[in-house]
Amino acid sequence: MRSNFRPNIRQATNIFLVIGTFALALKIAPIAELYQEKKFMY
Repeated sequence: MRSNFRPNIRQATNIFLVIGTFALALKIAPIAELYQEKKFMY
């Protein structure tokens, strides 16, 4: 069990990085859309 612990943590970290990246992109998308709408208003 001990020898398998570090690779498991590395794999879990990679999965969380991927999920976090997509979550961040989805969270930023509406803000970027609002910014584009404001830019064309003026």
